Amino acid sequence: MQLCDETAQIRLGITLSEAMTNAIYHGNLELSSEQRNEDGPNWFNSVQKYSQEAPFRDRKVQVAANLSGESAKCVIRDDGRGFDPASLPDLRDDANLAKASSRGLLRIRCFVEEVSYNASGNEITLIKRRDKS
Repeated sequence: MQLCDETAQIRLGITLSEAMTNAIYHGNLELSSEQRNEDGPNWFNSVQKYSQEAPFRDRKVQVAANLSGESAKCVIRDDGRGFDPASLPDLRDDANLAKASSRGLLRIRCFVEEVSYNASGNEITLIKRRDKS
């Protein structure tokens, strides 16, 4: 559909990957960013453990996409408890840029034109508009 150039396509792929990763780890498995920062190499042990236990193992991530000649809209929803997006720290703050847990959300916000969450905080909507040429 030639919605955007190759660089923007790569950025959109990164955005979708970050959003789905957040839905799996933070949404469905309810693992916090602090756990990721503190646990380091043990992070994936926690991921494996939780993914085999109820209720986490039965949770799904739903992805819906709508493409048109003018935009791409992707909605990603997890089965987790959600979060309050207003509680997120300022992602542009230097202290937060150094944290691995903040960079994904910063990328998401930088690489698409619109980012919004549902009231429960377990669904993110991403909109990428056609590049202006």
